[in-house]
Amino acid sequence: MNGAPNRGGTVILFLGALSIAACGNILGIHDIEAPSEGGVDRDSASSSDGSGLSSGSGSNSGSSTSSGALSSDSGGSSSTGSGSGSGSASGSSGGSSSSGTGSNSGGSSSASSSSSASSSNGGSSSGGSSRIAFAQVAAATAAGSASSIAVTFSQAQSAGDLLVVAIGWGNGSLTRIGDSIGNGYAMASGPTRISAGLSQSIYYAKAIAAAAAGANTVTITLSAATTPLNLVAAEYSGLDPISPLDVAAGFGARGTTPDSTPVTTTSAHELIFGAGITLGSFTAAGATYTLRELSGGGLAIAEDFVASSTGSYSATAPLPSSAYYVMQVATFR
Repeated sequence: MNGAPNRGGTVILFLGALSIAACGNILGIHDIEAPSEGGVDRDSASSSDGSGLSSGSGSNSGSSTSSGALSSDSGGSSSTGSGSGSGSASGSSGGSSSSGTGSNSGGSSSASSSSSASSSNGGSSSGGSSRIAFAQVAAATAAGSASSIAVTFSQAQSAGDLLVVAIGWGNGSLTRIGDSIGNGYAMASGPTRISAGLSQSIYYAKAIAAAAAGANTVTITLSAATTPLNLVAAEYSGLDPISPLDVAAGFGARGTTPDSTPVTTTSAHELIFGAGITLGSFTAAGATYTLRELSGGGLAIAEDFVASSTGSYSATAPLPSSAYYVMQVATFR
């Protein structure tokens, strides 16, 4: 008995080993394989990042699918690489057509904003990019003290044109401006006043209605009779019918070189309109300007030119001797 092999014990030991191995295999899924550092940390970083764009190594981690989902939702890219997502975001901001393939809302918003800004800027340019042309001018000076004055356009007027009206007067205030066919007028500059008894304002009417020759009369009314009183109305074509006014300024003083003070235009193709009134006598338009009206024996002046680029512009007109004046400039695109 003592020399015989203990088969029962061997069997027991063998069965015990099998039992331990089986338990080990059952528990080994969680206990034997340690959690992947990359899998846990990178996935967590990708989630906390929100966009997955800055995770960088997310595409190489075990959680690349999750990282890819985050990139697709907020980075606008279907790829798991953060560089691709970031590139798509930059593309959408820059208006690239590649942003159209992204599903991210941020990229779409940027493209829409850019497109909207581009559309807004393009609208202004389209109005001014057509040929700006002078059509006609009408002017009148009151013979004495008066509270109202009117001018009539002798030629037919085209629908969509722009009217620019310069009113120069002494004391009092402007109470009404209108015309016989119902165009609406808005102030471009003024009133610019000086204590010597001179005032001036520039108004404009955009996208005017068509009128036959002699059918449209512009009338202004003041709060009280005054002298001097002058009215100049000019018609132009090729301006933006929606928002033609860009910038304007005015200045009054005493001297021989009337100057409105400069304005800086925002469009590359603009009408620069200048107007002035003086207690002296204007004799000519300023440098670069075309004289459109010299009324009242030099009492008032209207001038213009078309600027071909953005820049700083002012209206000027020389006086032969020192005198009080008011000078204004208004630019239209």
